[in-house]
Amino acid sequence: MTLVAWVLSIAGAGIAAAMCLSNSPAFGRKLDLGPTLAVLPLPALAVYYAGPDLVAAIRAGEPARALVFPGVPALVGAGTLLMVLSAYHRGQRS
Repeated sequence: MTLVAWVLSIAGAGIAAAMCLSNSPAFGRKLDLGPTLAVLPLPALAVYYAGPDLVAAIRAGEPARALVFPGVPALVGAGTLLMVLSAYHRGQRS
């Protein structure tokens, strides 16, 4: 499932970055709730699918190099979730 998490995290990060850039304050638009909710499932599923493999690798005492494959999608997905929610919150305040 980690391979699925890689695909979801990359797709989710790409779509979220394009959405946040197109709705930046430089263009005079703010991020609405609809597009925000449309993007959130991809990175959330990436964290959901990569999480169990990452936790199992940590508990098994794997070396740091072995944690890269299951760990990167979880970090990218979590970072994407934080980025999108932060952009939405920033848009609602202004």
